[in-house]
Amino acid sequence: MNVSDYDGRCPLHLAAAEGHLECVRFLVDTCKVNPNPEDRWKRTPLTEAVHFERANVAAYLKEYMETHPEWREEEEEDDEDDGDEEYDDDEVYDDAIEEEGEKEEEDDENGDEGATVVLYNIFLV
Repeated sequence: MNVSDYDGRCPLHLAAAEGHLECVRFLVDTCKVNPNPEDRWKRTPLTEAVHFERANVAAYLKEYMETHPEWREEEEEDDEDDGDEEYDDDEVYDDAIEEEGEKEEEDDENGDEGATVVLYNIFLV
């Protein structure tokens, strides 16, 4: 289940990007796949969920990573400086908070409080 395509994207990347929470849970909980693999662009399933605004998947993966630190430690040990730009999950959270906060302010001014509040609240937890 950890097999990947030519871009280094595995089933977990795709399930997270598409917002398929039950598939993500199955892959992580039952199949015990690495919950934090990087593709060739250094993107993880979590960064994909955030990018595609899959709030429920992002919240699940974030909580899983916080309660299973062994996966983060393994990734940190495997890090090599190959000159490519890397995505830092903490930076992704910070950027999402900042961006969603700006959107929320705009929504408040326009009287529209759509789904942006949901994604914003995930990163406050």
